[in-house]
Amino acid sequence: MGSVRESTGIKWKQISAVLTAFAAAVTAGILLGNTPLFQERFNRDDYYAGKILSCTERHGMNQTSQHTEELFSEEHISATGEVLLEVFEECKWPPNRTQEVDGYSRIEVLSRYGPLESEASSANVTDRIEATCPIVELDYQVTSQGNFEALPSVQVSRGMVVFAAEGRVVEVTGRWPGTGDTYPEPHQIISLHNGKRTLNAARCVEEVLTKPSPFSGWNPSMR
Repeated sequence: MGSVRESTGIKWKQISAVLTAFAAAVTAGILLGNTPLFQERFNRDDYYAGKILSCTERHGMNQTSQHTEELFSEEHISATGEVLLEVFEECKWPPNRTQEVDGYSRIEVLSRYGPLESEASSANVTDRIEATCPIVELDYQVTSQGNFEALPSVQVSRGMVVFAAEGRVVEVTGRWPGTGDTYPEPHQIISLHNGKRTLNAARCVEEVLTKPSPFSGWNPSMR
């Protein structure tokens, strides 16, 4: 009988040890579950979603990526009195090195007529671009007889003056004809195009993949 009791006691000790270890593991899991590292590893989707939700709430956004437009009159900027302001915002997690620490990025595009008047010049519309990031990827499209054709994405950097709406980047240097405030501040980008080209999307990126071509004249090849 003594050996049976001793054996039973050993089994209960083993069971007790297993239960204690299990309880400790559960407790550790609960504690670790409150840390970002654990959540990224074992519940990454929920953690990322929470970060993105926090970003959208902080910046007053209705969705993770949004594009808004506002047409207003400001005659001292545009001879026509019409200025289009487009804003592209995005909350993304994890953020890349060009975004803000909470994953937010913002690109403002102010479009007006000029510096030239002729649509054939490819420079009768100016997009002045300001962004929270140094490199912006632009998606333009061509409108012709009610049809839309998407052009290849191009990447441009702050301080550049470019024809970016041709599906390639043609960098403009030096002075050019026409009037209007078409020179960028160091933190801005100037994109010149004709009225058939419209900006469809803009986003922050980490590197320039589009190599600029030299500017050869005031009428780059048209599609």
